[in-house]
Amino acid sequence: DVLDHVFEPFFTTKAVGEGTGLGLATVYGAVRQMGGLIHVSSAPGEGATFTVHLPRHVGPPEERPSGGEVPSPRRGRETILLVEDEAAMLRVARRILEAQGYVVLAAGSPFDALRIASEHAGAIDLLVSDLVMPGMSGVELSRRVLALRPDVKRLFMSGYAPDAVASQVVAAGDASIMPKPFARAELLARVRDVLDAD
Repeated sequence: DVLDHVFEPFFTTKAVGEGTGLGLATVYGAVRQMGGLIHVSSAPGEGATFTVHLPRHVGPPEERPSGGEVPSPRRGRETILLVEDEAAMLRVARRILEAQGYVVLAAGSPFDALRIASEHAGAIDLLVSDLVMPGMSGVELSRRVLALRPDVKRLFMSGYAPDAVASQVVAAGDASIMPKPFARAELLARVRDVLDAD
């Protein structure tokens, strides 16, 4: 009965209040984004085995362009409401954005985000939110934030394969989605693209 649910978001074998999930939904999403497959087998008293299959690159190695790292987008000055229920991801994304010049209002839950959106005295230019969170989806959060701040732009983050969450993003209207995990340059580029879009 557990085996059928291990890749579901927030599924856990722990008692209430002792954990939010196994984290395997994020692993599943990352593997699928790379074109791979993940399989689990288990038997009582024998533990579990997870097998990950990733596609092999065929052909010569790809050469990196000379000149080093791709330059970062221009520095920001806008205010971003960043919502992520995974504390480590929230800290990393906040540091990246603040180092680029953005003012970051960080929220560890959609409910904290709604409080910040209603209480913050200044403008909020962009909502960057995880798509799947306990208690409220990123889509529902964005609807509620838009009711408070109609001009806010939106960028969703998701660890699931894009086709698995496409319907949610379509339902959200004029919003973009960025797969997790992401690199620093990708986060900064996507944030800048959304802020600069008409």
